[in-house]
Amino acid sequence: MFGNNNAAALLQPNNHTIINTQPLYRCIPGSPVQSLVMGKDRAKDDIVSSNGMYGTHGGSGLSSIGGTIRLGELLPDALPIQHALKLQLNAGDYYYNKRPGYAWSALNCDGGNDIYLSPGSLLAIPSNVTVNVTTTPAKKLLFALQNYGAYIVADTVANHGTLNTEHGVTDEFQAAYGYDFDSGPTGPGAEWYADMLALFQALHVVINNSESTVGGGGTPLQPPPPPICPI
Repeated sequence: MFGNNNAAALLQPNNHTIINTQPLYRCIPGSPVQSLVMGKDRAKDDIVSSNGMYGTHGGSGLSSIGGTIRLGELLPDALPIQHALKLQLNAGDYYYNKRPGYAWSALNCDGGNDIYLSPGSLLAIPSNVTVNVTTTPAKKLLFALQNYGAYIVADTVANHGTLNTEHGVTDEFQAAYGYDFDSGPTGPGAEWYADMLALFQALHVVINNSESTVGGGGTPLQPPPPPICPI
């Protein structure tokens, strides 16, 4: 993740309580980890009894773990990604800065000027829109963005967009595909870069996403996932 948006979710020994924290760093290999816990009232979350939405992303108050691209999900033989993603844009250029300045399901806001584009906004690629991507990982992201979408959780503080990945995802991505997850417009990863640009440019804001119309309402394109811990 960019800069100090280094969010983490730490599973406690009871196997159902998570401590959300941001940013998390280990300054020297083998040393204790350090973090500033943001939003202390939301830091501890019971994934059995809660909806799992809230956590410590400073720009939105949303979960540190929800929406993260997990280990293995972008590998060539992986099953389709079956959950919403999360992303960041440059708040000063894009997010709405008039109070309250955030959309459900966020609790906070960064700045910006688009009345529909705020922390908490759900973005998705409409199912009737064709995006011509060629790389395998981009096709996996296209499926997720068309079927589940992505929530804005924080600010890149720079003129680019980012997705959130679990620690280690970018290393296994490099090993599998031979180019960097953060590739630029030239070099070995240029095709992947072009695909990512096409995906971001195809995103639309789902303006009727709300607590009572999750995903914009209507019939979901995919069935809901099973509960994490059936009771």
